[in-house]
Amino acid sequence: MNDGIAGFSNPQPQKEKRFSGGIIVSHGISMGKALILNADTPYIPKFSIQKNQIETELNRLNDAIEKTQKDIKQIKAQVDSDLVRENLGYLDAHLLILNDPLLHARIKKDIYDQLMNIETIFGNAINTLIEQMQGIDNEYLRDRVEDLKDIHKTVLMNLLGRERDDLRQLKEDVIIIAHNISPSQTATMDKKHVKGLITEIGGKTSHSAILARALEIPAIVGINEIRKEIQPDDYVILDANHDLFIINPDEETIKEYITAKHVFERFLKKLTFLNQLPAETRDGTTVQLLANIEIPEELETLHAHGAEGIGLFRSEFIFLDKNNFPSEEEQFRIYSHVLKKCDNKPVVIRTLDVGGDKVSFLHQPYEEANPFLGWRSIRFCLTMTDVFKTQLRALFRASVNGQLSIMLPMISGMDELLKAKRIIDQVKDDLRVHETPFDDNVKIGIMIEVPSAVMVAELLGSKVDFFSIGTNDLIQYTIAVDRGNERISYLYKALHPAVLRLIKLTVEAGRSNNIPVEMCGEMAGNPLYSVLLLGLGLKHLSMSASFIPEVKKILRSISEKQAIALAARVLTMEQTRDIEEYVTTFMRNEFPDISDKLIL
Repeated sequence: MNDGIAGFSNPQPQKEKRFSGGIIVSHGISMGKALILNADTPYIPKFSIQKNQIETELNRLNDAIEKTQKDIKQIKAQVDSDLVRENLGYLDAHLLILNDPLLHARIKKDIYDQLMNIETIFGNAINTLIEQMQGIDNEYLRDRVEDLKDIHKTVLMNLLGRERDDLRQLKEDVIIIAHNISPSQTATMDKKHVKGLITEIGGKTSHSAILARALEIPAIVGINEIRKEIQPDDYVILDANHDLFIINPDEETIKEYITAKHVFERFLKKLTFLNQLPAETRDGTTVQLLANIEIPEELETLHAHGAEGIGLFRSEFIFLDKNNFPSEEEQFRIYSHVLKKCDNKPVVIRTLDVGGDKVSFLHQPYEEANPFLGWRSIRFCLTMTDVFKTQLRALFRASVNGQLSIMLPMISGMDELLKAKRIIDQVKDDLRVHETPFDDNVKIGIMIEVPSAVMVAELLGSKVDFFSIGTNDLIQYTIAVDRGNERISYLYKALHPAVLRLIKLTVEAGRSNNIPVEMCGEMAGNPLYSVLLLGLGLKHLSMSASFIPEVKKILRSISEKQAIALAARVLTMEQTRDIEEYVTTFMRNEFPDISDKLIL
């Protein structure tokens, strides 16, 4: 196996520098030379033109956009992975923006009014569009802004006759350091020699992050201004298990990480034999381990990691890359594809979970002082009933292709649930009238992510087929903490006594109604919490597919009796820090071979 560290040393020893504070988007450890991409926007000339030059300038822009489109088609034809090729389809969506008649009308008006060169006019128009999108407080759309910037730069480079960094043929192992890296660059890079990826911007939902996970390349995004700290060909270590980036490591650090990398890879190899085995405790209790996915292209990772189905498919990602709401047929094709690929394994699809801060395709200004407490999720769907019904029709029509369950997000009480169920019944009645085939036994469940839903969970459970606990929002709403706010993010604690009690209450409400309770938030995929969650009564966990083998190993190494004892002890504790210390100590004692990856 080429592990990317043979002969690794630092020929010009300098003082070791360590950096953290990024976002891990793909786990692993890698070592190699730094390859710094030239991500700076090229110098844009600015000069006046004559009226008789306008058409020439507009033709130059059209040629540059056409070349960009051809380049993307060529890239998609070259990649050897269906997963990656499909993911690049998002670039086509962004190119549609560049061909938007309204955008071109503005460009044409501006060039006639200002008589400036097309690079300047085009850049100003795109920057205005970017500024409008940046005003939307949503991680996913912020990542789409970066995609738009990348398209802008590509067209600009074509206007100027310049080439982008080519990662297709590399001569040695490298770790890429970039302000941002485009999906096309990620897809076509030399996978034999690219051992890791660091960017200054981006999030877990950026296309480069999704592709890095799909290609299993260790990656950390969001290490601000890291390029200022590094020189070309510096030797570096990327520890994407612990959010650590080391520049010019000393010999002792190199030896430490050579060992750590081998240990980690041996650990992952040992886990592969678990793929075909159930997550069954030593005393015979089975836990169902499912996968969370955001785009259909991630389906390829399910089998590789032994997922038993999909516990959460976030359908909003079908909507957010569009200028308009996707049609019923478009949604039907996507949902059918997902169900067929899962080969009759369970698939839980969450209905549209967007808010006033996300719906840019409404083509109307909408601002909220507190968008996370406002017009979002099921509240949006109960207002935009045509959009909701279109999605439900597509879902029910697709249900004949597999084992579908539909999940409603952010239900806060019985009124919302009953309104949603009435709309569901209307959609089913309409399908029957038109003799449209669908599975009449599709299960309907709800997300438990609002404290009020927990307090009436026993009532809600009588009207649904399952619960799924969304810990990301449940923690945020319970503790009243914005986890994106750096000043108070320290308060965002999964092991807060209130959060644990709410989880326990939800499980008990599910049991009293004889319905399953799943957890699909980030907490479900953290190995530190696996035993505790089992002890709290959870038998269905959904997480990023790559976390499944490790969680399965833990559950197969413990008894449910031990888990129940752990949970009972924790529920007697009053302070979060005491719970964290107790759980961490327990897990490290029981599982010393994975202790370095147990994080809060």
